[in-house]
Amino acid sequence: MNKTETYHLLKKNNGLQTIESLINPYVYASKNREEVIDVKNKLELQYLRHEPIHAHFDHHEKECDEEMISFDKFLSDNYNFSFLTDGFNHAHKVLNGQILYGKNFPETLLDKELLAIQEKMDKYHFELIEQPANQKSIIIMNPWNFVNPLRDSEFYKLTAFYDSKSDAQKLMDTIIEGQFDLYGTHMTVGNITEHDLTRETMMILRSNTDFKYKSRYEDPGQTFVSDKGLGVIKNGMEILMKLFASVNKSPYEIVELG
Repeated sequence: MNKTETYHLLKKNNGLQTIESLINPYVYASKNREEVIDVKNKLELQYLRHEPIHAHFDHHEKECDEEMISFDKFLSDNYNFSFLTDGFNHAHKVLNGQILYGKNFPETLLDKELLAIQEKMDKYHFELIEQPANQKSIIIMNPWNFVNPLRDSEFYKLTAFYDSKSDAQKLMDTIIEGQFDLYGTHMTVGNITEHDLTRETMMILRSNTDFKYKSRYEDPGQTFVSDKGLGVIKNGMEILMKLFASVNKSPYEIVELG
């Protein structure tokens, strides 16, 4: 009898400390644990360098003044920087709004230093879990773009195991078609800027005139749209997926945990 294969999955933590029950979608899957750890570290670093320090603590949902003060003292003592106002007394128990909301971790920090700081902070944007092969399918949402409304939305909790790849595909086709007919591609992949457009994008649009690109000067802006419903357009979903791929914004993939 063959040993059951193990998959290493990453889930995006959209909640951090929040008291709300939020979607935590799958964003990566592999049988290679080291590969997934490497991806996790790269993603964590991306968020650590992009997000202001206070954003790693959802203090609007859960009281964590003492935790933030303790962490800031650690930064001040060990790295000589702070995300609280100058002269803040770390002996205090409450912040009284003395947070520098736009303050990021210094760009001079090495990756290993920033990951060590995150370990002290104990706030992670991604969770690594082990999943034995179960003959099911999961939906993997693109983790690399900061803006992915479908991935981070509370409308669709895309975290289930599906009995087959076709079941997962039918669900995604239904969601993407419904969103496209209402809002174009905005709710699926976020804004598509003029800079995102490629030669391949323009070739697809010229060959498939049912699809149009709306610029930021039009309404709705920075999105692909159509005057027709996606289901009415011949090969509409296939063409739309090619448009997403051409601007490097493919929103999802389906992985079989065989």
